[in-house]
Amino acid sequence: NGSKSISGGIVGYIGSSTSITDCYNSGAISATSISYNTSYSGGIVGSTANYFTMNINNCYNTGTISSSSVERSMSGGIFGSVGSGSSKVTTLTKCHNSGTITATAHTSSSSGSRASYSGGLVGFNNNKLSITYSYNRGAVRAYSHYGSNNTADGTCVVGGLIGQLNTNGTISNS
Repeated sequence: NGSKSISGGIVGYIGSSTSITDCYNSGAISATSISYNTSYSGGIVGSTANYFTMNINNCYNTGTISSSSVERSMSGGIFGSVGSGSSKVTTLTKCHNSGTITATAHTSSSSGSRASYSGGLVGFNNNKLSITYSYNRGAVRAYSHYGSNNTADGTCVVGGLIGQLNTNGTISNS
């Protein structure tokens, strides 16, 4: 839609109910935008549409995952961002990440809002989420700044498994 930069190690964007099984990414994945509002980058999936069921089983990432944009940036070892869906569930089973995950939001001036979300498995989640028998061993980082001196400003959210969880989530044996 002209306002997003999306990349994924297996799939950039998913727009329907999907299952992904026995896949891995070992390459560097990056979504970078100097003019778009949002970037999403994931080791397996960059981003998903709203209101769909996602099942990711026995998948892993060892590559470096990064996203950078002028407003919002979301990176994760498996998913960069998971869309919203009131009755749908995204499941991750037997998944892991050992790559470095980084999200950066940067603008030239102090005006506007900046936010970076970075997670070992999921950068930003807006769906019901179930994570089972999954783990992260990679470094997870988020940066938010402005200007040529990279003045720190904005929101940075980092999690070993999930950067930001906005709806119901279940994590077990992970």
